[in-house]
Amino acid sequence: MVEVTKYDTNNQFSWTEKTQTFDYVTGELTQDYVLFDNGLTSTDIYANGVRTIGILEDVAVDGGLFNWANKWTQYDETGAVIGVGIEYDNNVIQEDTYEYGVLLNSVRVDRLGDAEIWTRFDLMYGLDGQLVTKIIQFDDGIVRVQNFAEGSRTSTFDYDNPNEAGSGVKAWDRIETYFDATGQKSERATFYDNGIIKVQQYTEGQLTQLLQYDEADAASWDRIETTFSRSAGSVTKTTLTVGDDGVERVDVREDGKRASLVEIDASADGTARKWETNARQYDEAGQLAQQRITFDNTDQFVFLYADRAKTQKVEFDGDDSNAWVYRVTDYTADGPVVTTYDPGDAATPPEIIALFDDLGF
Repeated sequence: MVEVTKYDTNNQFSWTEKTQTFDYVTGELTQDYVLFDNGLTSTDIYANGVRTIGILEDVAVDGGLFNWANKWTQYDETGAVIGVGIEYDNNVIQEDTYEYGVLLNSVRVDRLGDAEIWTRFDLMYGLDGQLVTKIIQFDDGIVRVQNFAEGSRTSTFDYDNPNEAGSGVKAWDRIETYFDATGQKSERATFYDNGIIKVQQYTEGQLTQLLQYDEADAASWDRIETTFSRSAGSVTKTTLTVGDDGVERVDVREDGKRASLVEIDASADGTARKWETNARQYDEAGQLAQQRITFDNTDQFVFLYADRAKTQKVEFDGDDSNAWVYRVTDYTADGPVVTTYDPGDAATPPEIIALFDDLGF
């Protein structure tokens, strides 16, 4: 090998020293070294006249000019870049892989674990240069995988310590989030450690449906389905809860105020409750206005309310077990007043009969 060294003794250039190394037999350049005035060094290594490796070192005595200590670039036989590596001052290492001049993979590793909130950060690209997948391994063991198409995020998967035994650091095992073509969230599914699954569905970024399933019998309910509808700025929230005992509960709220609450005994033998249905209706202020109970023996009770006070109770004898068909209790300032109507009594007020035909549910 033959070395040729030049020194900038008069400080005419941006470098202090240059050293080139040549093959003794062929005379081809094998290494080119430059020491710049600012302390940066550059080393290029050649093979058969083609640069194969380029190394930059930030060795300035003042702590360095840049936020990295070393940069190295690897080239193929045509001189095209196939790999780039960076060692940052905070001990983070980055390695990039190229193919046909296009970045395919970029990996960053926090070697000491205290420079970033993650220990490893992976980026994967397609041959068109578009980001395809991002994988982040956080310090607490959470692993996040994000997928992209044509530059837009399509899905995100969060895993709670997938490489470790046990329940991890979160109350969930996995969260799956999906996005529409505009990049807005369309669905999120959360799989909890206790077996409960929660699915949130969105339209144009707004929550439209919430589904919850208790697959491991961790809760007192089997299924909860909530839908959200919006009209003229008003939001109606309807929630169906199916209990483990088969009782179904439908709760309707408008702008946060309850509009109705209907419970149905849909148990296999119909004996989870003493009634078949228990329905409540509320006024615009969200206060209870009416309640109707249909019992297993077909008797029915209707309660009317005003200003949170019970004003009337109307009973219907569905199984003909009483001498009356309707019994009305009016709650007055002087106390309750009871009126009964016998079967076939033509004097029965029509409004009393109408109560059992339609309560607006």
